[in-house]
Amino acid sequence: MRVALAGGSALLNASALVGICSILLLLSGIWLSRTFFDRRTRLTSVGAIVLVYAGWLWQRIAFLLLIPDRFLKYGYFLTAPGKSARFFVLELPFDTITSLTVIGFVVACVFGWRAGARWSLISLTIWWLTALLIFGLPSLDLYLQGDAAISI
Repeated sequence: MRVALAGGSALLNASALVGICSILLLLSGIWLSRTFFDRRTRLTSVGAIVLVYAGWLWQRIAFLLLIPDRFLKYGYFLTAPGKSARFFVLELPFDTITSLTVIGFVVACVFGWRAGARWSLISLTIWWLTALLIFGLPSLDLYLQGDAAISI
């Protein structure tokens, strides 16, 4: 892992790692829903992964449109032109997708509860927290570099 995330291709390797994790999360969500829950819960799991990919796409399109030279300079979000870019690249997509994911989690819990899978809601909660974590990792990278929140 240390070698995979170091060097010139670190961003590509990290993106591939997060992409693979999201595919594995989708497969585990389908298995979890098929094993313990009903079809409606499976649809919420697939919907969560679709939301994650939509959030990443939203952030990427906003990044390409609003960041000059398509390169995020260290501390750019702290500058005057970077403040509006921060809102549209980082805050708005993250808050919107996170809110929709939390709503999806509540709906999945209601479906699971009605299906009678009371103790399985623990595994469902862990799955949804992992989905939020996987979605949040690229946003964390944008925050750390754009807000100069990390010392280099």
